[in-house]
Amino acid sequence: MVYSELKNNNISFVYGQANSKFYLVKKKVIGWKDIGKLNYYLTPVNFKKILFNSKILNLIVIKIIKIFMNIGIKSTNAFLPNISKVSNEIFFKGRYNEIHKKIEFNNILGFFKIINLKKYINFKIVYLIDVIPLSKENLTIISNELAKKFLDIELIVYLGYFNSTPKDFLKFPQFLLKNQNLFSGKILDNSVLDNEIFKLENWNVNSSNFDTV
Repeated sequence: MVYSELKNNNISFVYGQANSKFYLVKKKVIGWKDIGKLNYYLTPVNFKKILFNSKILNLIVIKIIKIFMNIGIKSTNAFLPNISKVSNEIFFKGRYNEIHKKIEFNNILGFFKIINLKKYINFKIVYLIDVIPLSKENLTIISNELAKKFLDIELIVYLGYFNSTPKDFLKFPQFLLKNQNLFSGKILDNSVLDNEIFKLENWNVNSSNFDTV
């Protein structure tokens, strides 16, 4: 069996996102357990296409929106999970290809993809896949650099999990999502791991952990 072979190779845990058809099979037949749902975090960049191409009006609207978004956000709210993927050149080569782009600022790396929604007045989105080192502060820094670099984008989107919403971002309500970004896992060796691994707050996780974007 595949799991036995993985265990023989010192792999103690497997995780991933299953499509809706295979999800119940994984849980009820194979014994996977849910870890949690990832959230969409959004930050607006440019509304000129719907504001008559006015730069001044755009800056005012974006500034007002971010003021309201940051009400109640505490930048000192630490997030220190103890489960992270190994981010090295081997991982980068296997995870990213020519459709992905990279940005670097002050020793912070960001990997992203630009999506052009032509159906909606050429609405451009930067899908921010990963930030290394990953933290709420670094996410805000890289998103600000992306906004400076790509002046024609409307929105930056990040899929992941934090214990609170990062500065300049808005968490999209889960109940409005058609597809929930739920991931789950299975312990292969109980002598090595316990059920703490199924607590979402222990994970430093985003869409780079899954081969979906």
